[in-house]
Amino acid sequence: MLAETEYAATVAPVATNGARAVVSPAHAAPRAAPAADAAPPEPESPTPHHQSQAQLALLRRARALQAGLEGADEAFRLLMPNYGLTAAFLAEGVSRCDAADAAIAARRLTTVAAMEATERQTEAHHRARAIYSAFRRVARTVVSGAPGQIALGLDEAPPAGIADFVQSAGAALSVAQSEPYTSLLAAATFGPERVDEAQASLQTLAAAMTAQRAAQAEARRATDRRDIAVEAVRLFVHQVTVEIDAMVRQHPQLRAPSGR
Repeated sequence: MLAETEYAATVAPVATNGARAVVSPAHAAPRAAPAADAAPPEPESPTPHHQSQAQLALLRRARALQAGLEGADEAFRLLMPNYGLTAAFLAEGVSRCDAADAAIAARRLTTVAAMEATERQTEAHHRARAIYSAFRRVARTVVSGAPGQIALGLDEAPPAGIADFVQSAGAALSVAQSEPYTSLLAAATFGPERVDEAQASLQTLAAAMTAQRAAQAEARRATDRRDIAVEAVRLFVHQVTVEIDAMVRQHPQLRAPSGR
């Protein structure tokens, strides 16, 4: 859906007479220190771009058509209303372009928000896994019987899926808050406070998952709104070009405006 890096500069070696160039360390020129005020290199564009370049090109074309019609020859402008190119229609085109620009900007913001929400979910996931892993390591030292191992979920690996992990870990920690496991764990340095901390980390992760899903859904809705707005501009451009072509065909003495 979003659909929608580190970079290093390299220097090519120089060869003389087809031979590989060799620089003696004793005679190598000292490497110049980077200037303190040197600007960082520009990042390369992602592939594909976060924003459709074709959509941006369409908007530029629509703006160019509007400007061309505004600056058209007087004879051309006098005939424009006869072909539906009225002031109201052109104003509608401007409004559509403005709406598309706003939709593109809004989608950019929702895309960033979705990425940030995903990062927060990832951080919460790592923290919850780390705390729960510590719980399991300690629990194994004091709970060796099969019934206890099963009760605390120590007989199998934690699920890989995030939602499954939250559910499974939460169930195991709930059991750990009951006897005899509370006393056993407390004696092995994993007391009730640490169990509460582990439960809290799962709750934080669950909240981050909910927020991430909401942000992703809003980003998808913003993408749909952008596409609808751009499609309205595409229709405007098509209508304008069809009418301009009809005018020029029927009136060869007219010159098509710039942007066509």
